[in-house]
Amino acid sequence: AHVGIVNYFDYQSHDFWWNVFDFIIVSMGVIDHIGGTATLFRVIRLLRILRIFRIVRYFKQLYMLAYGFGEAAQAIVWITTFAVFILYISAVVIARTIGE
Repeated sequence: AHVGIVNYFDYQSHDFWWNVFDFIIVSMGVIDHIGGTATLFRVIRLLRILRIFRIVRYFKQLYMLAYGFGEAAQAIVWITTFAVFILYISAVVIARTIGE
């Protein structure tokens, strides 16, 4: 499909911000290639991985999977916090009990 530069940067398009993001990432890659070894640009180029999230909205099952991973990550953070808290309390109780 022929998009053209005018349609590519059309602010009324629902893909406008993704297109700007793509343009910035590709521009950083070109600058890095021309300029040599710019570590910051290489790190920023890794952001190209984020382009995959554009596909997520087109596939409901993929969206549900990504959403599930996000929810699981959030649950793991809370479980880890709770486990550390319980471990700390247990350590204090055991140290007080055995220490005397």
